[in-house]
Amino acid sequence: LSYHASRGEDEDYNRILSGTVSLFILLAFPAMTGLMLYAGDIVVCLSGEDYIAATLPLRFLAVALLFAVFGGVATNCYNVPRGLERLNGRIAVIAAIENTILNIPAIWLWGVSGAAFTTLLAELTVLGLCLIHYRRERIPVRNVIVLKDVTDALIGTAAITAIFIAVRFLIPGHLLKLIVGIVFSVPAYFGILVLRRNEVIIENISKVFEKISKK
Repeated sequence: LSYHASRGEDEDYNRILSGTVSLFILLAFPAMTGLMLYAGDIVVCLSGEDYIAATLPLRFLAVALLFAVFGGVATNCYNVPRGLERLNGRIAVIAAIENTILNIPAIWLWGVSGAAFTTLLAELTVLGLCLIHYRRERIPVRNVIVLKDVTDALIGTAAITAIFIAVRFLIPGHLLKLIVGIVFSVPAYFGILVLRRNEVIIENISKVFEKISKK
């Protein structure tokens, strides 16, 4: 990205950036959904019933993951190649100050859930300030977002949610629920993307099979 940006090759730059955004859309949405839905099962399997209270903080952090991913795309894939490191610095300072100040009352009132929620707000702030800058400078952010990828991701996450509902009522035990949920959700999600002929996924699957065949 930095190479194409430095040479003024906007077409190649936008193509790579759009592909990066699409890939993260297709991976971040199911990751967030899976963490939110199976948070309780994950906590119990990793730490035991005594730590079940960590379920809500994990769900906050799952949402924060989504903002962190796209905030990272904005700061690293756009700002750095375009020479906006100072903007990144200002945004990082603002988010850090916000997180520190809000943590004091949030942790006092809600404990670890408050800390997780302020982390979510800090990640949202980073992404939000980047988007505000792009809007003020009239930078066409929408051009790098493929709406079909967003639609495909939402349909796939709906399937993950439906599987979770079925698993919740049909499968006993936290570990078994988690295993069955993953075993069915992953192929269902990517199967939907393939059926909808999602170009990003089909292209990456083709590359994987190509590398395997060469070996």
